[in-house]
Amino acid sequence: MINKYVSEDIDIYYDEKDAATIEICGLETDLDEVTLNIPEYIDEKKVVSIYDTAICGCNKIKKIVLPGTIKKITERSIQGCIALKEIILSEGIEEIGAYTFWGNTNIEKIKFPKTLKKISKRAFPTCENFLYLRLNEGLEEIEKSNFKFLNLNYLYIPSTLKKVGENVFYGSKIRTTVFKGSIEEFKVLKQKFNNVNFGRVLCII
Repeated sequence: MINKYVSEDIDIYYDEKDAATIEICGLETDLDEVTLNIPEYIDEKKVVSIYDTAICGCNKIKKIVLPGTIKKITERSIQGCIALKEIILSEGIEEIGAYTFWGNTNIEKIKFPKTLKKISKRAFPTCENFLYLRLNEGLEEIEKSNFKFLNLNYLYIPSTLKKVGENVFYGSKIRTTVFKGSIEEFKVLKQKFNNVNFGRVLCII
C-alpha cells in the first residue's frame, strides 16, 4: 500500500517493506525549485531504501539530502534530475549503486560520508561543473566509468582507496591532487588508473 508523507515543500510517497521499515517510491511538488531532504524516519518507521527510478527525471530538485539509514543507494534511483546541483550523503551510507546519479549533469557539490566504502559502476556522470571533489577517508573501491571528463581544480584521494575500475577520471583535467599517503603509495595507486594526469600532486602523511 502506497502512503504519502507531506512536508513543507514536497510530498514523499512510500511503501511499507515490513512493520518497521519503509521504501521511498515517488515524489510530488508544485514548486519550481525544491530541496529534497528525506528523513530517517517517517511515521516512526525507518527509511531504508529508495525504489528503482523513484526519483528519476524530477527536474525541480536542486539539492538532495539522503539519510544514513539507507545503507545502499539503489541503482538508477536518482537519474536525470537536470536541476540537481548539490548532494549530501549522510553518515551511515555505505554504497552507491550503479548508474545512481547518471544523467544529473549539473551537479556542482557532493559531500561523501566517512562510512561510504564503494561507488559502483557509472554512478556519477560527466559533470562539467565539478571543480572540487573530496573523496572520503574510508572509501575502498570505485568501479569503472566514474567521474569522466571532469575539469577539477582540486581532487582529494584517501589512503583507503585500493580498488579502481577502468576509466575512472578518464579524460579529466585535474590541476591539483592531494593524496593521503606517501609518494610510493601514490605511485602504486596511480598505476590502477588509465593514463590520468593528476596535475600537481601533494602527498600528506
